[in-house]
Amino acid sequence: MFQKKEVIYSETIGVCIVDDIVRLADNKKDTYNYYLLRSVFDKTKKAYIPVENHTVQLRGLITLEEALALRDASDPSERKEQERKEAEKRRQEEVAKKRKEQEEKRKAAMKKSKNKSEEKKEPVAATIETAQADVPEKPMQEQLSLI
Repeated sequence: MFQKKEVIYSETIGVCIVDDIVRLADNKKDTYNYYLLRSVFDKTKKAYIPVENHTVQLRGLITLEEALALRDASDPSERKEQERKEAEKRRQEEVAKKRKEQEEKRKAAMKKSKNKSEEKKEPVAATIETAQADVPEKPMQEQLSLI
C-alpha cells in the first residue's frame, strides 16, 4: 500500500503523486479505498485507482542510489562491454591529443626554420652609395671603350 505524498509510477498517467486516499461508494453502497493520483508533469491529470484489486499497474520509484546499485549488480558481460567502450573512447581521445601536439610542434619547427632562412638572406642595399660600393669597378680600358 502506498502512502500519501509518495511518488509512484502509474501505467495510465506516468509519474504521479499519491495526493490522497479516499473512500468512495459504488452502486451497492459498498465503500472502497481509492488512491487519488495526480500527474507530476501534467497537473490537470488525475486518476482514482482502487487500493485493492486494481488492474492498473502501480510501482514505487527507486532512488538514484538504488538505481546505481542495480546497474552495478547487472550482467557482468554488459559491464565489461561498457568498460571496454569507455576505455576505447579514452584511448581515441589520447591519440587525438597526441596528434594535435605533434601538429603544433611541426608547425612551430617550420616557422622556426623559415625565420632562420630569412635571417641568412643578404640585406638589400639601403642607399645608392652602398649599392655602388658593392659593384666592382670596371677596368680602365673597358670604360674607355664605352666612350
